[in-house]
Amino acid sequence: MLTSRCLIENGDGRMNITDGRFTDIRMELKRINSEIEKASVKLDDAKIFRPKYAGLMQFMLFNGDSDGGSDETGEDETVIVEERGIKINKFRTNLEGFLPIVAVDTSSKILGETEQGIVAAYRSTIVVLSDLHEKPHAFRFGPYVFHLTEENKLGIYNHFRKLLGLDKVSESEVPKLLKLADRIRNAIERMLQKAAAKIIRNGIVLWDGSLIGGTVDTPIKIVKENISLAHSNGNSVIGISKKSRLRTTSGKKLINLLENVYEACYVDVHKIIVSRQLGRYFGHVFAVKFSPFGFTFRVDVAPRFGLTPIQALEQLVSNCKMYNGYPDLLRYAHITACLTPIEVLALQAYIAREYGLTILKSFNIRKYILFPFG
Repeated sequence: MLTSRCLIENGDGRMNITDGRFTDIRMELKRINSEIEKASVKLDDAKIFRPKYAGLMQFMLFNGDSDGGSDETGEDETVIVEERGIKINKFRTNLEGFLPIVAVDTSSKILGETEQGIVAAYRSTIVVLSDLHEKPHAFRFGPYVFHLTEENKLGIYNHFRKLLGLDKVSESEVPKLLKLADRIRNAIERMLQKAAAKIIRNGIVLWDGSLIGGTVDTPIKIVKENISLAHSNGNSVIGISKKSRLRTTSGKKLINLLENVYEACYVDVHKIIVSRQLGRYFGHVFAVKFSPFGFTFRVDVAPRFGLTPIQALEQLVSNCKMYNGYPDLLRYAHITACLTPIEVLALQAYIAREYGLTILKSFNIRKYILFPFG
């Protein structure tokens, strides 16, 4: 059986299992790793495996984007403001003092299908920058392989709901297998966000995505608890979204508000969001350009006690390097969590050999009946 593991590594890739600074959290991370492994299911009853095509010349889409995964930003919203009324603000930089930062990300990929269901793989990373003069440390989890079928989906789904502190559901409430695969990814990421909130103190916890609760895969309770735990350890929580459905009344996307501005700056749009459900927003919403020639992102900020959202945002700018205007620590978390095409091929080969499965060729009917238009 494939054995997943939790490793601690330096930014240069060397293992550093005995780093004393992470002693307190190591046992919890091992527990999380063990709980995730409990839900992984062997393919003993499967006989046929049709692997999903994995091209070596390009990276596959991430976090379920190519497999029917959920959007990271939630429901459509509208921002009531005319472009001429937008106030662009500059950052104060070079603030005194260093703050530790931790970033979390999780990847998922559908490996293929059996005659019973689908096979999905997951890997997660928590990246910690605890000292300005050191390289970041990465806690890597996985890869985990799950065989999701109609027969086992209720048990797996309720296992993760229990780990998140949610009530069990009936079989009729379990999502379809492809959606379930993404719900599992989301659950793993929420569990690690909770752990990350306790790894550092008086720092910044970075999430990939917004700080919105009450979406189809993330109840308000989970987001609220994870942010509250971070605050109890003196940490601010900042969510970075590469996409956003927030728009102005003229139809312009939030992430395009600063496209012709070439300096590090932000627009505070939180007070002009039109929504009957602002109670789902656990962060103050900004449109942010972290570097002059970088991209614009939606940024949700839940500052620790004693800070304003803008102060927490300025602390991130002063303490985190940027890559094309994106926090480099969150980029590192993405890179180390990503399942590469070669790794996907290796997992597919392992599954076929370990369980003696008959391999069917990868097949995409759209290419045969719609090419070159599909």
